[in-house]
Amino acid sequence: MNNKIYSLMALGAILFAAACSDNVSPISGSTSIPNMDNKLNNPQSPVLCSVMGVTDSLEALEKGCIWSPEMWGPTSGYRVRTGYDNGTNTSGIWYFKLDSTDLLLPSVEWSAEVGDSYDSLAFSQVLQACGGAICGKANFTPVGYGMMNRGPEWGEWIKLPSVNVGFAMAGKDASGKFEAVDVSEMGGLCVGYQTDDQISMVLDFDDSVNTLMGDAFYQVSLSAYISEGGLAYREQDERNECFAWSDFVVARNVDGESTQSPLISVEEAVKHLTGIRFEILGVRNYEMDEFKISRIGRYVKTNKRKFLDEENLPVVDESCVSPVAVENFCECNYADSIAVHEGYRIGYDEAFEEAISKFNKRDLAMSLCVSNLRVKLGLEIPASRTGLQPCDNAVPKILQCSDGSYRFSSEFSQLKSSYDAVVQSAILKSKQDNLNQIDSCVSNLSVPKPVAIDDVE
Repeated sequence: MNNKIYSLMALGAILFAAACSDNVSPISGSTSIPNMDNKLNNPQSPVLCSVMGVTDSLEALEKGCIWSPEMWGPTSGYRVRTGYDNGTNTSGIWYFKLDSTDLLLPSVEWSAEVGDSYDSLAFSQVLQACGGAICGKANFTPVGYGMMNRGPEWGEWIKLPSVNVGFAMAGKDASGKFEAVDVSEMGGLCVGYQTDDQISMVLDFDDSVNTLMGDAFYQVSLSAYISEGGLAYREQDERNECFAWSDFVVARNVDGESTQSPLISVEEAVKHLTGIRFEILGVRNYEMDEFKISRIGRYVKTNKRKFLDEENLPVVDESCVSPVAVENFCECNYADSIAVHEGYRIGYDEAFEEAISKFNKRDLAMSLCVSNLRVKLGLEIPASRTGLQPCDNAVPKILQCSDGSYRFSSEFSQLKSSYDAVVQSAILKSKQDNLNQIDSCVSNLSVPKPVAIDDVE
């Protein structure tokens, strides 16, 4: 991992102004830190990209910044589908590593239990708890007096702790070392994320490139802060940004000076990429620094993607040349039990719409029956599903042909057809059952009570 160091004097100025998995091979690094304020110093706010079929940003549409999270998304499974696996089926597996110091100890508060082995199930519970994303809270606990209270000595340097979450592009070789792969044709990376402060997305390379890199490394900053009219403010919503390889820059020291210039450009270095890493630095005693990585995709230049009308997509056939998966799905999200639940909910809504359209407001019996049953069943039936679940065996859902057109995969088309049939059957049954209950209720309330002879004058 990169060993980050600060000059204590420079660090003090910033603080005053601001008042793993088993067998994870170490990734060599540098003695510098990323530029912590490169976005705040940028007079132009970054253009936020739209995720195909998920968000609709007018600014992104105008600039053609639309991307598909084909590598990683809420329904992509437990691992990143890099497309560069070396045949060992060990690519795209999430891992995390903590770099400690004698002043601050990093830790992560995960939303669920994380496994201690390097396999795709290690983060499965976290992914399910976070809606298919990697999310947690980074914490840096002071040792003794901690970084904030220790008196600096002139010229003294200290190492910064960090929380690192990453994945390998190709996977591991027979010796357990992350293997390098040429990813230059990707053009770059797009990422969806949330953070309380800032995350660095760092490129990791093999030993041959690390030798040429020296103390430098290439990274981009993912920040919660954006600037507008010269003012910076915090953005709490999920952000989607795309970076060409050329956007990955050499890290800078806190004082703004560049580190040692590498002897290799980023465009050449990515021909030897081993993995992608998201790094949170412990620059001060954080209480908790929340982060979330929700989507990852290939960089797409403007006007290369369009929003999809999934209702009218054709099924892939022989006319689709060189199809590439741009969206995956998990079969577990189309189980019969889910289809029945969805159909029952829709049938329930349709039954009440029909009943309400028929009854006269002066018909007290109908009004009471509709209202009472709506309340009763409304408590029993969730208004909607809680979200799609990730899995370990995601299957291609949407394919892009060489001519730029999109098609449904045959696997998804067949499964969706069966799923829709079960939903439709459940809708009809649910609607009729609910209408029958309303009719029965109305009949019971409408029948006049027998009059006793003693009550007749």
